[in-house]
Amino acid sequence: MLVPTWRIITQGRLLANEFWGQSEPQWPMSKCTTVLLETRAARVVLDPTIDPEGIARALWEYAAVRPADVDLVLATHHHTDHRSSWEAFDRATRMMPAADLAAAPELAGAFEPLGDLPGEIQAVPTPGHSKGHTSYAWSWGGYQVVFAGDAAMTREHIDHRKPFNESDPRATLASLDAVLAMADILIPGHDMTLYPRA
Repeated sequence: MLVPTWRIITQGRLLANEFWGQSEPQWPMSKCTTVLLETRAARVVLDPTIDPEGIARALWEYAAVRPADVDLVLATHHHTDHRSSWEAFDRATRMMPAADLAAAPELAGAFEPLGDLPGEIQAVPTPGHSKGHTSYAWSWGGYQVVFAGDAAMTREHIDHRKPFNESDPRATLASLDAVLAMADILIPGHDMTLYPRA
């Protein structure tokens, strides 16, 4: 078995995708991609979305894992759809980039500033979508996997190089270039897994 192992727990989608001709919301809520990453030292959830009951159901359905089995929760940034089910993980350490935590005072006590991570996981600063946006990377079977969050929102946002809902559009494009340059396998914030080098 390759370590770390990872699996998609929820598949992200936008409320509406302008590249598909959608101008009105198509769903009651936006949903980001959530990944379960199992390292030698910890079981980690990246960007817990939906709601506590929904994420618990998805974890069990796709990985036979319960929220109480999770050691660490990492959010790429403070936007609600990327941390909406954090309350399910009351036994886990929950981390978020410090600049984003400062931008969301309502999360004081719920998350702590991003700190030391299990050795297999690399924090990759990708500011632009938010001030402190951080992507996460790991090596898997010789491939570099990058969980981009909203540094790479969807395939269309990547192809058209069009920032969306950004705090700094120029920084967003630089961050997009950075994750594309390093990823063999790219997990966008609101789309299916991509293979930039294929």
